[in-house]
Amino acid sequence: MSGSSISGRLRSADGLRSGRPSKVLQRPRKPDAAARRYLSRGLRSAGNKLPLFDADGQRIKAETVRRCVEKGWAEPWFTEPVEPDWPVHRLTADGFAALTRREDRPGERT
Repeated sequence: MSGSSISGRLRSADGLRSGRPSKVLQRPRKPDAAARRYLSRGLRSAGNKLPLFDADGQRIKAETVRRCVEKGWAEPWFTEPVEPDWPVHRLTADGFAALTRREDRPGERT
């Protein structure tokens, strides 16, 4: 029964034999345009704080914030004392990496 163990078949089926998780478990590497605009504002603020409002003064869409948190690019930080319904988020290390990855920068070669 060598080579046909259950654990061997499970590893092969879920992609772990290759040393990397299956596509279901992998996070997309690049934020979409809305997420990129939102996250990039965290690069320029103290503590990598993400904004509640965009450059035009409009509230950042909850869907954009939720997607960024789910992908691991942002994390809840604290609740705004004046408006408790407005949680403040900050950029994570994964978010920073997604924004500053070499292949994303125009004109640079790896």
